[in-house]
Amino acid sequence: MSHEPQSINELKNQLQALLKFPDQNPNPVLKITMDGKLLYTNSAGQYIKEEWKIDIGDNVPSSVVDQSKLASSLPLEMEVGNKTYAFHVVAVPEFDFINIYGTDVTANKEMEQELQDATQMQMSLLPKSAPEIEGLQITGSSVATKEVGGDFFDYLISEDNRQISIAVGDVSGKGLRGAMNAVMASGILRIYAEQENNTSSVMSSINKALCQSMEQDMNVTMVLAQFDHAKKQMTLANAGQHAYPLLIRNGTVEPVKAKGLALGMIPTIPYKSTVVDLESGDLLLLMTDGITEPRNADGVMYEESGRLNEVLSNIPAEMSIKEVVDTIISDVEAYTADDEQDDDITLVAVRVS
Repeated sequence: MSHEPQSINELKNQLQALLKFPDQNPNPVLKITMDGKLLYTNSAGQYIKEEWKIDIGDNVPSSVVDQSKLASSLPLEMEVGNKTYAFHVVAVPEFDFINIYGTDVTANKEMEQELQDATQMQMSLLPKSAPEIEGLQITGSSVATKEVGGDFFDYLISEDNRQISIAVGDVSGKGLRGAMNAVMASGILRIYAEQENNTSSVMSSINKALCQSMEQDMNVTMVLAQFDHAKKQMTLANAGQHAYPLLIRNGTVEPVKAKGLALGMIPTIPYKSTVVDLESGDLLLLMTDGITEPRNADGVMYEESGRLNEVLSNIPAEMSIKEVVDTIISDVEAYTADDEQDDDITLVAVRVS
């Protein structure tokens, strides 16, 4: 008889534990037996119960019970009807039941899909390989952030294969919206680059087209550089890109400070070109602000730190053009190793033979 009150207390405690569920909880909460029979669900869990086509006393999917036996804190992700839930499954063996706490992650999954679509869209804009142009060594790379920005670059080669124009652009905005605008800007660039052979005219035409097509709060910064190896000249126009192209010659680093307003803002803005005479051995870098503006733990921008100039001044003449790009991008990433990359990193390098 001495054990009877204890047994009654244990039963009371178990009943209290079973019934102790705040029904106002906005997330689904379910309780099942250790072998998977449904004991309880709150109002938010009714949708799950209906989609699983079960009632009190029926078995839940076996994967839920299996999850409770795993020594893992990771949630079980399942599609339920037209929604996706993350279930935290917690066994309570002292009371012979399992708690299931659900979170509707449908919006997160849709966002992940949108980011995947944006990434694929952005990657489709990038050249598969660098072109072979007599007298020039060329390569480019773009490293996207998790949020996906709107960076892109392109190679536009003349019909006689003697000239090449290189565009490096950065569309404002991130995610699918930024990627879609990058696709539009890249397409417009190709149309006018085929029709015209003057960087200023191409920029002006792109600008007018984007002013008509792009939302008012969006714009595109772009550098367009045309290389003529026969003349040993680079003709460059800049639309709002603050990361100026850099000319590295005999160990010295000089910015090419061509200026202009970002594309897609004012349709009547003219764009002026800057002509740079080239020499054998010159190295030219075209980039977005993902190279120059990343900050370290102290809040100092990469370019302001002097580290970029130091790296460029010490690049050996025999280093391959691909190694040049890889070295710079690796150093930018190392500089901001403690912080998550928040902007695309895009760089195209050209060496004059």
